[in-house]
Amino acid sequence: MIKKICFICHNDYEVFPSRDKITKYCSIKCRRIAVSILREKKIRVYCSQCHKLIIKIPSKKWHTNFCNNNCKAIFQSQKLCGNKSYGWRGGIKYDRDRKLIYAPTHPKSDSGKYCYEYHLIMEKHLGRYLNDDEVVHHIDGDVTNNSIKNLQVLTRIAHARIHNKGENNPRYIDGRRMKQELEGGN
Repeated sequence: MIKKICFICHNDYEVFPSRDKITKYCSIKCRRIAVSILREKKIRVYCSQCHKLIIKIPSKKWHTNFCNNNCKAIFQSQKLCGNKSYGWRGGIKYDRDRKLIYAPTHPKSDSGKYCYEYHLIMEKHLGRYLNDDEVVHHIDGDVTNNSIKNLQVLTRIAHARIHNKGENNPRYIDGRRMKQELEGGN
């Protein structure tokens, strides 16, 4: 048997080793007193999503409180997106050196609500959205150079012709394929 002290009346009592971590009170009477004290200490808060009344212990009160996991999931998906998100990095991310800007209302934004910066720059310059068959081409081939002087709107076919012809394509030298150059052919 292990000797312990009751949290309520501070009397000594004995308990079996298997009940050591569970037992905190010497009797049922002391346990009832402790439960009534805890009930009085509970606070009233409202669910951050559905605004239902929740009764919690003060140590469990956070800046956001939820009545269930469904309310928490809805809140996080709606309220914690964009600049309110914990992972917000200023609305800029990169995809293979191409800068993406947060534009949730843009018609060509991806599922994460981001759009390529050079699309936004060209659309602002044109004063309209790009059509589905239009592509923004970087004249010098540097995708990080998004100045308006370096951008050109082309159709998909014209854009493919430029790159297949050899301009800005590392497989071509002076308009001829490197393989032909190495073999000595014209």
